[in-house]
Amino acid sequence: KDGTVDAALTFSLQPEQGVEVVQQIPSPISALMSASHPLAHNTQLSVRDLKDYPIALSEPGTTLSYLFDIACHLEGIQIVPALTSNAMGAIYTFTKESPNVIALCGELTVERQARRDGLVVRPMSETSLVQRSLQLQVMSRRKQPAIMRYFLDFLIESLNQHRSSDQ
Repeated sequence: KDGTVDAALTFSLQPEQGVEVVQQIPSPISALMSASHPLAHNTQLSVRDLKDYPIALSEPGTTLSYLFDIACHLEGIQIVPALTSNAMGAIYTFTKESPNVIALCGELTVERQARRDGLVVRPMSETSLVQRSLQLQVMSRRKQPAIMRYFLDFLIESLNQHRSSDQ
């Protein structure tokens, strides 16, 4: 927004003033777990399904944590996470090393590595958990140098390929 960086990838719930969204794809919140987890066979999970297992998620103040809190509130349940962190790497490793843990994350963040590591990603059923999008943002009215435009085109193409593979 203030021009400190040329472009940003961010999870967002709504448009933000002062930035131009050059690409946006849905980024619903999913559950990540070991393929041997008791819930791994489910095709979709609800927050109620999670209440008896240790949960790992991003720290308060993130879109993920905010939407998870809303989903729990709407279901009338309270889930206290076993781990919160601002580092997805820590959340991922905790989940990978702990067979009963379920991490909440965006599928795009973990999908490739999860397959290699024997983890599965399952969508969540609550409508409040699908409201998030991944946005490629640039500063409004900023003229980008040619190299940056090429990079933005590359990111847009990559995001479009991911969106196409999901459909």
